[in-house]
Amino acid sequence: MKQPWFWVWGLMLALLAGHALADERDDKIARLLNLAGAEGQITGLTDSVIAGLEQAQQSAQDVDAERGEVMLHVAKESFLPEVIYQQVFEAVSAAVQDDQLETLLLWYQSPLGKRITEMEVQAASPASRQAMMQNATALLSNEPMMEKAAQFDALLHLTDYNMALQKRMLIAAQTQVRKLHNPDQPVDTSDVEAFFEQRRALLTEQTRKTVMLSFAHTYRELEADKLDSYLDFLSTPSARQFNEAIKVGLGEGLDLVFEDYIAGLAEE
Repeated sequence: MKQPWFWVWGLMLALLAGHALADERDDKIARLLNLAGAEGQITGLTDSVIAGLEQAQQSAQDVDAERGEVMLHVAKESFLPEVIYQQVFEAVSAAVQDDQLETLLLWYQSPLGKRITEMEVQAASPASRQAMMQNATALLSNEPMMEKAAQFDALLHLTDYNMALQKRMLIAAQTQVRKLHNPDQPVDTSDVEAFFEQRRALLTEQTRKTVMLSFAHTYRELEADKLDSYLDFLSTPSARQFNEAIKVGLGEGLDLVFEDYIAGLAEE
């Protein structure tokens, strides 16, 4: 008959093995997100939100400058990239199966995968964005590239995602401005939401155009066959699952930081 210590020791070994496997999987997910450039893109997103709030504050007139600085401090303390990253990490971990994880790592570690990520990181720089706007007419007139851009948007639903982000940012900016003007009054942004919905059709078309312009600019130097290979990859179940999980994580992360921001303003 096996002694009690045998079962205790066996349970400990099983638990340790489980933790080791979990740690290994977490490491792979972290490596995948790093290869996909997630951290830099999330940081760029939060920087854009802060810049938008700063611009909204600068455009507001007859406000307490000191209070405005305090509110910006609240924003910077709330819109933390690491909070959003953690939600993305958890969403990817929950959605992506082990075999999909291996497939995704293989692709992102491939020469084309690395080149795609490099292009996306470079395109996110301020200088590159400025160049994109300067060349907008030529980029948008490239019909073959626009067809690819439409396919890209259909695969990743980037227009819809960016519309939701714009709505969040508009509400956050208006909350800050109204809190500056009337610090003791609760903020009601229902009119802002109504305004946004009234202009949804126009904003959607503008956003779709921007998404397609960004696509054409980002991958402008990629050979046609390589671009087709990338779109084929995005069409695979593994890539769809991965990208959908990233969007879910981004949404949950943004909800957390926006809620923290609004709560922080209420305490000021």
